[in-house]
Amino acid sequence: MNETENRDIDNGGPGEEKAAFREKIRLLYMSSADRLFAYSLGVCGNVEQARDIVSETFLKALENPQIFDEGFRPESWLFKVATNLMRSAFTRFLKRFLSFSNFDLDLRVSGGAQPDEAAVRNEEFVKLSAALRKLGRTDAEIVYLKYYESMSYSEISQIIGIAEGTVASKLSRALRRLENELK
Repeated sequence: MNETENRDIDNGGPGEEKAAFREKIRLLYMSSADRLFAYSLGVCGNVEQARDIVSETFLKALENPQIFDEGFRPESWLFKVATNLMRSAFTRFLKRFLSFSNFDLDLRVSGGAQPDEAAVRNEEFVKLSAALRKLGRTDAEIVYLKYYESMSYSEISQIIGIAEGTVASKLSRALRRLENELK
């Protein structure tokens, strides 16, 4: 990052506070970016979109120094922001998708290349990803946050914006559907 970019990121205040804030963001990125990427990829199923979600999420973190206030959980906040960004992206995608004709969609279909060795070895991951995508968006998010991020019902409730009891019941139903899908 060059000096101009550093000045753009700074949120005002004394130089030491700016440096401390940048260091906190760097440490948060180092500890959370890979998990946030995995979550985004698991939900949206697109590598480029997942990268964009992670980038946008950390840009929002740079704009919100209060995420490091005492009692605030920055990682939960990151997942909430990513969830909201994915929902927004999905809504934009859905609007564009619905505007395409079947002819336009047929032209966009890929040539069906053979899977490489890595894809073959990761067959279970592919099956699980496909099964997760068959779940409703909220259900897939709950499964991912619970089992891949080991978050509590309370944390998931705050991220997704639904009651803890609803998180528990949606998770139970989603797991039954996944089990049936993976048989």
